[in-house]
Amino acid sequence: MGKGVAEPLSFLERIQSKHAWRIGRRMNASQFLKEITAVEGYIELGLLEEAANRLEELPSDLKATAEVVDLHIRILVEEGQFLKASFLTETLSMSDPVSLKKALNVARYRLAANVPGDALDWLKKSESRWGKSGDYHYLVAQCYSVLDDLGEMKSHLTTALKLNSNLLQQALDDPCFDSLFGQFM
Repeated sequence: MGKGVAEPLSFLERIQSKHAWRIGRRMNASQFLKEITAVEGYIELGLLEEAANRLEELPSDLKATAEVVDLHIRILVEEGQFLKASFLTETLSMSDPVSLKKALNVARYRLAANVPGDALDWLKKSESRWGKSGDYHYLVAQCYSVLDDLGEMKSHLTTALKLNSNLLQQALDDPCFDSLFGQFM
């Protein structure tokens, strides 16, 4: 690296620096990383109860870290508990207000939980921040589709595609837009 440019931190080093005050004597950073990795493995294998149990065994001061909360969200999503996942994701989103992914995931999980009105309300609150994102408008269009407001759905899908033409294939394959594209298929 050039003079004055810091070397990028490894994941383990980021965990150590970010959570040094939490990790303390009960668990060091490499043990925490090992536990997180094990939980991810359990989730990948579909062993959700084991994954949740491993998270519960963590020291209480580590249970509130973004990494652990994110793993709880993944477990809830895998279990189909989308509304609970949306509430946890909302908490993460508020603690990381610059994350478009987290903000959109709140709405995605609410839409998956079959509460499209709540998903749309969440999205409308963040329009000033994310309104220039094709992904934002795509998700708004999905909500309007489920709510049977085809005019708004078309408007937001058009905006999404103007902002991000890469979303076209996804839209063509999305059952939310069958009423629009089904006539061309």
